[in-house]
Amino acid sequence: MSGTLLAVLIGSVGLSLSGFFSGTETGLYRASRIRLRLEAIEGDRLARLLLWLVQRPGLFVSTALMGNNLANNLVSLGLVLLSRSMFPQLGHLAELMLTALVAPMIFVYGELLPKYLFLRAPNRLLRHGGGVFFIFTVLFLPVSIFIWAINFLADRLTGISPQPVRLRLARRELRRILQEAHEVGVFQPFQRRLAEAIFTLAESPVARWSLPLDSLLCIRSDLPKAAFLQLASAATGSPNRNEILIEDAQQPGHLVGYVELWQIAVHQKDPIGLLHPLPRISEHQSVLSALVEMERVKARWALLENSSGQIFGLVSLEQLRKQLFSASLPKATPISP
Repeated sequence: MSGTLLAVLIGSVGLSLSGFFSGTETGLYRASRIRLRLEAIEGDRLARLLLWLVQRPGLFVSTALMGNNLANNLVSLGLVLLSRSMFPQLGHLAELMLTALVAPMIFVYGELLPKYLFLRAPNRLLRHGGGVFFIFTVLFLPVSIFIWAINFLADRLTGISPQPVRLRLARRELRRILQEAHEVGVFQPFQRRLAEAIFTLAESPVARWSLPLDSLLCIRSDLPKAAFLQLASAATGSPNRNEILIEDAQQPGHLVGYVELWQIAVHQKDPIGLLHPLPRISEHQSVLSALVEMERVKARWALLENSSGQIFGLVSLEQLRKQLFSASLPKATPISP
């Protein structure tokens, strides 16, 4: 084999590997995790391998990084051999000129085009090259683990978790699926707006809709039933007059729950026997998770606490429901006579 043919062969292998690793990295980020999970449940081994890789971005990024370095070294070696074979008299000048001429082609066919193709059809292309990428993952594992460990230690030292980024990617993927379902007529506009409202509330902290503690009347737990009814009649002008907070008589300032006034008027029980729980929700919790938690314990009100565990406000289930459905309900159209 002549030196020129060997140089072209080495450069072509390096260019192919560069495109393969660059495109596969984009494909693993872009791949539909829902589709991979469904295929894995059906027994598809390749889907299981790809799902395992997708769930470990640090590992496949390390593999792609090492693979791209290997590919770039092969391309550089091929260019050096080609320049020495074709232009031996020019020396290093030929290497520099040949590198400058070939660099645009390397960028287009080794980076840009593969990334674009995998961006457009990630799952389909991963079906063809995912197994080969997993083999390279195993081959590069001794070094990849070292890079992965450095990334893990950096996350631990800085306190930055990759979980929010993963959740953001998952929500983006679900939005794309809902958009496609709406385009083919599977989802109605109302269903799509409701799903978008859920995604919005999943990123919004519940503290944005906090109410002051004095939004509800507060009464001590040792007072008689008549005192409850008297306070209810005195609170006729209050917008939140249907419930009263109960303060522990033994621990002033400690709220143990709330009671609904209509239950006090109807039942003959002691008001404390009609007590509803007041769950404690962190101010950093999302609106969606707070809504789910309050629905689970059937609580119309919840206490908001800061990072120090101190109570600073209330949150209303009715208000959170309005935030969920107000943006998703279709606008009423007037009925023509």
